[in-house]
Amino acid sequence: MACALRVAATLDLSNVEKVNGAALHQGASACVLALNEAGGVNGAPVELVVADDRFDPAATRRNALAFQADGSILALLHPQGTRQTGALMETVHDMAVVGPNTGAVALRRRDAANANRCSPRSLACRWIWAACASTSRTADAKAAASSISPSSASTGAC
Repeated sequence: MACALRVAATLDLSNVEKVNGAALHQGASACVLALNEAGGVNGAPVELVVADDRFDPAATRRNALAFQADGSILALLHPQGTRQTGALMETVHDMAVVGPNTGAVALRRRDAANANRCSPRSLACRWIWAACASTSRTADAKAAASSISPSSASTGAC
């Protein structure tokens, strides 16, 4: 079995935005489940790693640094909140931040420092996220996942 493609999210799961954080977690989990049920990405399972930041920018920063230190994490998914997204993007420069959940347009622009950025570490994550964003059924997820070439899904992290 291929090693897992790991993506991470730091969300509010226990404070003022916990309902939104839970919804983001559920949506990402459903996407990962659909991809894995469809055979993963070229046979590699996808794993979602989630940490609670309590909607606190300092906790978001700590979580981001922990994810960055874990060389197996490919990218960070949909940080939640403007101050939290800003703290994360200021802290972690070598990882892609995919799908920021913020009202600040500047943090969601394609040319933002590391938003939706493609790098060897994050390429597989961007393909996974694109497949999730464009599919709603397992069959569609399988088709999207099967279109990813082995070289584009390779991270070297395993």
